[in-house]
Amino acid sequence: MDTSTTFSSKAEALAIPAPVTKSHIEHWHSTDTCFGMRIMRPRAKDGTVTRRWLARYYERGRDFRINLGSADRIGFDQARVAALTHRLDAHSRRERGIVLAATFEEAYRDYKRRRSAKWSPDTLIDYEGKYDLLPKWFVRKRVDQVTSQDLNDVIVEIKQRIAQGKPKTPGKKPRRKSQDQTGDSSAVAAMNLVKTIFNAQKNLKDDPFEDLRKDGYFQRREPRSSQVTGAQLPAFWDWCHREAHPAVRDLLLCTLFMALRSSVAGTLKWENLVEDNGRYSYLMRPDQRGNKSRRLAPVPVPSYVAEKVIVPRLQSPTKHPIWIIESPKKAGHPLRSIRGSLAALKRRTKIDISLHDLRRTITSAVVRTNDLTTARRVLTHSLTAYEDRQATAGGYLVGDYDDLRRAMNRAVRYIRLRAEPKVVIERDPAVPGSTPESLAFESELVDRAADEELLQEILKVDQFDE
Repeated sequence: MDTSTTFSSKAEALAIPAPVTKSHIEHWHSTDTCFGMRIMRPRAKDGTVTRRWLARYYERGRDFRINLGSADRIGFDQARVAALTHRLDAHSRRERGIVLAATFEEAYRDYKRRRSAKWSPDTLIDYEGKYDLLPKWFVRKRVDQVTSQDLNDVIVEIKQRIAQGKPKTPGKKPRRKSQDQTGDSSAVAAMNLVKTIFNAQKNLKDDPFEDLRKDGYFQRREPRSSQVTGAQLPAFWDWCHREAHPAVRDLLLCTLFMALRSSVAGTLKWENLVEDNGRYSYLMRPDQRGNKSRRLAPVPVPSYVAEKVIVPRLQSPTKHPIWIIESPKKAGHPLRSIRGSLAALKRRTKIDISLHDLRRTITSAVVRTNDLTTARRVLTHSLTAYEDRQATAGGYLVGDYDDLRRAMNRAVRYIRLRAEPKVVIERDPAVPGSTPESLAFESELVDRAADEELLQEILKVDQFDE
């Protein structure tokens, strides 16, 4: 029998063979075409075949298909009557001009259609990621029929899927199981999206989120504050240079010393690298994922990163034509995720961090060797002050691209001093217009960072050592 096979009795429906290659196949009654059966592909473990009765009807320009239940639990005649009832109800609503509320899927697509023109690519990816977390049974439910119990079921299902290492979206590659991942943050993110879509709807009498609000589910969480502290730096540095794969080490150095977001660090391209008199910069283009300013943002490459990562990879005979840091496991692809390496770091040194935590580490170092304003500029890679000064006579704005480069180099020196107490810090190549006095000032900063007692006296609050 092929996909056009029809049936007129339960025996005929149960005799239809299950599909071999497709995930499922649907067949319909010979006369009551609103009544059918969905037959799933046999389970790989035991060959079990699942059969479900279906109802279908046309409404609001869409072909609706409703699962009436398993053929093992619901009788043939009962399911047939239910299918006919759904079709008659839909016909009656059309005759009376009644419009049903949209399904959550329809409401989300409509919301995205109206709003996405103002969204950045990152925002769109974020919304799609949250939407993919939602179970199919939920997105097919009408928004006026969603209950508080439905929301709780969605939360439980998402948390179980994440904790068990199952793919967020069916059909995708399984995720690595992690005991540390409970799925709480993913569930909260998905519920925030659901709440946003519901708030955009009109004429909804019931509020399914009332119980969650009373339980404080949507209260703002404390932000993650982990980083590599000063006391942990020697162990972290030793692991990076002795045990980590060279590609992993280079990714960590770039992420840490350039204050990159993980999405940027995982897609570093040679075409965005520029060189000027031996000094390198990386251009974050407006369409670069992770560039939230949506402006061309040059990021200074500290001298140490240029010396240890950029130049050796430029001169390597195995240099990839596109990616600066190629994945050691997936040839031709950039190194995006080092979750396994970070798990090894935790086992070896008890240091539990993510790539994003390295941004806090470099920020603390910048604050200690420079100031808070410079730290903000390092984090955002913003040169607004420099651009404004070039566009206007705003001489009151202090700090340009060279200042940002010097600030990042000072932070790199400080971290290296803490990570390698016996290291000899070499001076940076003189920048155009530099003088012996400026080099002496750089040397003074290094000496000041090396003297912990003096540094503690200058900076009373030391977040970096907490």
